[in-house]
Amino acid sequence: MRITPNITMQNSLYNIQSTRARMDSIQEKIASSKNYNRPSDDPVSVSLLINMNDRMTAADQYTSNISKSDTWLKMSNTALTGMNSFVEMAKKAISSVAGGETDPNVINNALMSLKSIKQNIVDMGNTQMNGVYLFSGTKSLTKPFLINSGDTTSGSPTINNLDSIAGLSAGMAISGVGIPSGTTISAVNAGPPASLTLSANATATATGAALNTYAGDSGVTSIEINQGVTQAINFPGDQLLTPTPPGNPYGSVDILATMDQLIADVAASNTAGIQAGKQSLYQAGVQLNAAQSDLQSRTVRLDAASTMNKTIISTLQTVYGNIQNVDYAQLGIEMSQQETALNATYSSTAKISQMSLLDYL
Repeated sequence: MRITPNITMQNSLYNIQSTRARMDSIQEKIASSKNYNRPSDDPVSVSLLINMNDRMTAADQYTSNISKSDTWLKMSNTALTGMNSFVEMAKKAISSVAGGETDPNVINNALMSLKSIKQNIVDMGNTQMNGVYLFSGTKSLTKPFLINSGDTTSGSPTINNLDSIAGLSAGMAISGVGIPSGTTISAVNAGPPASLTLSANATATATGAALNTYAGDSGVTSIEINQGVTQAINFPGDQLLTPTPPGNPYGSVDILATMDQLIADVAASNTAGIQAGKQSLYQAGVQLNAAQSDLQSRTVRLDAASTMNKTIISTLQTVYGNIQNVDYAQLGIEMSQQETALNATYSSTAKISQMSLLDYL
């Protein structure tokens, strides 16, 4: 086969261009610190890198979810601890009148303490974090616990002379002295005077009776902490302070109604009622402790998920780096080899280009 000068020159140019392309590729890797800068560099490796990057992004999101959930649970635990502390204070407040105390000053002091404690428990139930209510179920922008007053009549479902209807609506759970457990609001009547129609008849007649309304719902907010794994983070208030038996996971004591009944019994020096209220407060403490135990188990689960996510992220980052991060020492050697090859090609091409027909004569 005859090799013409034209073929020789084409081969020389091809070798020069190939070497320059390899050198450009090496220089690009050094500049970007990446082995692969486009899918065409190595489709299989790039596909693997994209997959790992997606997994790291998801793991980062799970870590963020866990962090937010942990903050939510810590705030909830603080509120639950406060509720429990006030229940203990209520026990101490009634200890001075539990034996049938008749001194008006002692009774008045106990009443003032109980009313203040109840308001503090309600405030804890209305705890917010960044404008979101912790104990409203899924209605997190709605204030969960509303306290009103009105006139009840034994045997009647109507509460008259309501002080306010703000935030009240049909279907909300309501409790108080003389209001049967599980009662809800059937209708809100603007008046004047404002009144409520209940789903059950009141069992006591009282003027200016305290009314406790739960405006949230029983919905549970869950957050994804790993692929296909979720964790509930909230505690609906109707499971803590105003539960409706049966089926409540923590207990069946309506803590707010218990406080109202205690206030009424202390005012009336009803020793039997005070003793019954004291027992209800004990069960209320058990109820809140059960909720805190559940909260702690959730925290432990979040900690385990956080550790797992950190391990996954660390492993993926290591593998990703091994594939994508350049070895500068190796690239330096390869660049030196390519420069040597390019110079050799330049030299041989220069010698070949100097040859003519006279060299063969």
